[in-house]
Amino acid sequence: MIKLLSDENHPNKVILLDNLLFITTRVLITESRKLESEQMIFIVSADFLWSIQEKHGDYFNWIRERLEGNKGIVRKKRADYLLFLLLESIIDNYQDTYEENAVLSADKLNSTNIKPTPEFTSLVEKRKQELFNFKKATMSLKDTIVKLEKIEIDGFEVKYFSELKEQTNNLISNIDFELQELESKINLIFSIQGHRLNEVMKTLTILSVIFIPLTFLAGIYGMNFEYIPN
Repeated sequence: MIKLLSDENHPNKVILLDNLLFITTRVLITESRKLESEQMIFIVSADFLWSIQEKHGDYFNWIRERLEGNKGIVRKKRADYLLFLLLESIIDNYQDTYEENAVLSADKLNSTNIKPTPEFTSLVEKRKQELFNFKKATMSLKDTIVKLEKIEIDGFEVKYFSELKEQTNNLISNIDFELQELESKINLIFSIQGHRLNEVMKTLTILSVIFIPLTFLAGIYGMNFEYIPN
C-alpha cells in the first residue's frame, strides 16, 4: 500500500479500504524559489488522521496551536474536519503566495513598461511558468477534493469539501485571467517588433528606390564610355 501511495507517476489518489481513507496528493512547496513539489499522504478514519510528507516544513502551525491550546472547535470535531483544515491551509497558502508574487510581477510587468527586449520577454515567460506550476498544483488539489466529496464512510462528513472546491475554482480563475494578460503582453511585443520591422523595410525600400537607379547608371556609363553622352 505504501509503495502504491508513493508512486510519483500517479500522485493523486483517494482510496477507501475498510473504513480507512488513504489520500495522496502532490503539494507545491511555496518557500522554494523554484516552486518544487512534494507528495503528502493522509490516512484518515472517523477518529484519527495521520499525515506523512516528504520534506521538512509545512503550513499547519496555526492548526497545531489550536489543538494544543484547545482553541476554537477543532478538538470538538472529528478527523474529517481536521482534514478539511489541513487542505484549507494548503489552499490558503497557495492563494497568499500567488497574490504576493502577483504584486511583485505587476511592478516588473506593468503595461507602461512593456518593451520588446529579451529581458522583458524572459520575465513574462518566467511568470507564465510560475502560474502554470500554481495552476497544476491547484488543479491537482481540486481533483483530490472532488474525489473526497464522493467518499462514504461512517462518521465522515463530505459537506466541508464543497467550500474547498469553490476556493480552488476561484484561484484557478485568477490564474487563468493573469495568463491571458501575459499572452496579451506577448502579442503586443510581437506587434511592436512587427511595426518596427515594417518601418525598417520602408526605409530600406525608399533608399533602394533612390540608389538602385544611380547604381544602374553608374554601372552602364562608368566603365563603358570615355565621355558620358548628354
